[in-house]
Amino acid sequence: MKIILETTYIRSTLFEDQKYICNDWTGGEFGEKEFKYSMLEIANIALNHTVKGILVDARRFSFVISIEVQEWYDANVVPKHLAAGIKKMAFLLPTEIIAQIAIELTMDEKQAKMQTTRYFDTYQKAEKWLVE
Repeated sequence: MKIILETTYIRSTLFEDQKYICNDWTGGEFGEKEFKYSMLEIANIALNHTVKGILVDARRFSFVISIEVQEWYDANVVPKHLAAGIKKMAFLLPTEIIAQIAIELTMDEKQAKMQTTRYFDTYQKAEKWLVE
């Protein structure tokens, strides 16, 4: 286990043995610039490691993802995930419905056709599915 990115808003940990990255959104207000930076950094790091999945702990995620950011994500992050060999995305969902819907919309567009995405209510269930 190794922390690969840590900012005020997110902590990303690489689990090399299990071949996944955990993105833990730690809360707080952030904007589009911080979101894009984090997503690109993590995708670039994944390209340099053997990673088959990403677990996103979005229970404290407070950023509303606009349609433009969703399109940017599909164009700039998803291709890097695919090039890195990421096949699964597991999400721990927040209770705030707006953030939950934004996350689901982002992941259900093009990515759902190229990666398997599932939503969970506990870390243990998400991790178990991710490493199967």
